[in-house]
Amino acid sequence: VGGDELQLTLDVEIQHALEKTLDQRMVDCNAKAAMGILLDPYTGAILAMATRPAFDPNRYDEFPPELRKNRALIDVFEPGSSFKIVTASATLEHGLVTPDTMIDCEGGYYNPYGHLIKDVHKMGVAPFWKCFEESSNIAMIKLAAKLGTDRLDHWIRRFGFTMPTSKDFQFESTGLYPPMKKWSRLTMGSLPIGQEVAVTMVQLARAFGVICNGGYLIDP
Repeated sequence: VGGDELQLTLDVEIQHALEKTLDQRMVDCNAKAAMGILLDPYTGAILAMATRPAFDPNRYDEFPPELRKNRALIDVFEPGSSFKIVTASATLEHGLVTPDTMIDCEGGYYNPYGHLIKDVHKMGVAPFWKCFEESSNIAMIKLAAKLGTDRLDHWIRRFGFTMPTSKDFQFESTGLYPPMKKWSRLTMGSLPIGQEVAVTMVQLARAFGVICNGGYLIDP
């Protein structure tokens, strides 16, 4: 019978755990929506994918259309600090820093491009590993200045942002990313910390897969 041998990468236990977690985080954060993906970084298999609020597929016509789309593949959002893996990885790969390179985080306030940058965890001079651990905006912006615009743009693309992640997904968004010719004087103070860019959940999951699997960009 058709379908009898169909086997999905989705794992019912992991899927259930993800959905419960998203429901709880929406309560914890008083959020209007949530989405998540669990991705095998070595094979690209999507083990779980969920969005909230959801709909009952048995009664799909009773729910508004916006709840029936797969927002994990379509909706875009500003990645913020999660995007710092790009800047950090690139500067390490080019040998511009080591984990122990000391960086001056300016006491938590820095204005390199005409806009004041603040750190939540204010620090002075600290090693790179500590700056990354504390998610220092100032350290990442200084590292991006060492990279320069061309290399930062190159590494954003190498991590798979700006493009679809897989030919398996219909209607997948490519995200929002300005070409270099449209960068403003503030862009080098924004892009390294995940601002002035918008990504999809699956793009972000794939990028973190690169960190997990030793440097390989896989297709989900």
